[in-house]
Amino acid sequence: MTAPPAPESRAAFALDVRHVATHANAVACLLAGRRAPVSVSWGGGSITADVLLVRADADHAVQAPEGGFSALYLSGLSWPGGSEVAAPVAGPLAYLAADAMRGRDDAQRELRCALGQGAAPLSPAIEAIRKRLADDPMHRMSQLELGRRLGVERTTALRMFKAATGQTFRGYKRWTGLLHAIDQIMAGSGIGAAALDAGFADAAHFSRAFRSAFGLSPTKALNALVRSPET
Repeated sequence: MTAPPAPESRAAFALDVRHVATHANAVACLLAGRRAPVSVSWGGGSITADVLLVRADADHAVQAPEGGFSALYLSGLSWPGGSEVAAPVAGPLAYLAADAMRGRDDAQRELRCALGQGAAPLSPAIEAIRKRLADDPMHRMSQLELGRRLGVERTTALRMFKAATGQTFRGYKRWTGLLHAIDQIMAGSGIGAAALDAGFADAAHFSRAFRSAFGLSPTKALNALVRSPET
């Protein structure tokens, strides 16, 4: 089976930065040093490899070589590892990861399946909700509306959404809002305008959410962005 399509397929970035402060990814993330191995450290240890897969919701810091690192965020990917924060990706998977980071959708789909995301496609109802949230972060869909769309009561709807997507309903809305704002900023919008357009209360609210998810301020990330990502 193929993995469900992800509106976050565009979430691939390359940053010329050597250190990223402690943060917790909203979704699973692939990291690759652009010129040498990259390291991830956390309270219980550290790991260094050419390519690393970092699980979601785990506090960690990143140490990169000269030239920085590339990152690919994989929403909905089930963590295939154990209790560790990060695991190395080697061999054919590492080459596949490099192609996925360069924006090849077919490579990302193949990579997801190889990493254990060979699940059945999302139900039409969940897929429609997910797409609506990704396409229009300003649509403030409530938990009650989620339940109405799924035809169940609110708490059941929240459990169904997390089981299907791997993220809480609230977390998914925040994540898609961040990606939307990033798109706007990369297209030339100011941080404040992009934040409001993505549904954040103001630039400060967006900056806090951004730093929590990526370990950098929006300004520092934008200044470090490499316009032509390559691993």
